[in-house]
Amino acid sequence: MDIWLHQHIASADIITFDSNNQAIEALMSGHVDAVVVDGAQGRAFSQKYPELSYHVLAKADDGYGIALQKNSPLTKQINQALANLIKRGDISKLKKKWLEDNSWMN
Repeated sequence: MDIWLHQHIASADIITFDSNNQAIEALMSGHVDAVVVDGAQGRAFSQKYPELSYHVLAKADDGYGIALQKNSPLTKQINQALANLIKRGDISKLKKKWLEDNSWMN
């Protein structure tokens, strides 16, 4: 998600939290301007806290997450591998093959 944010919101200062609840607390207290969570959590938090608004980021709802332990040495390697796949066009090819062309389901 950090790569996507930097590509689409270059001026963003990205802060990570240990939990989504901590991120929401920071948002509600004014320490951050926005929080990025998955769609289900965004809906749940906006229902629990009506003063929050929920918006789907363009194309962010068709992605997948990778969970790692905080400060994992794999984070940099995974981000670099994903950046390389995007740059070479492999992600677009896989998306077209598996998500847009449903012929494989027959």
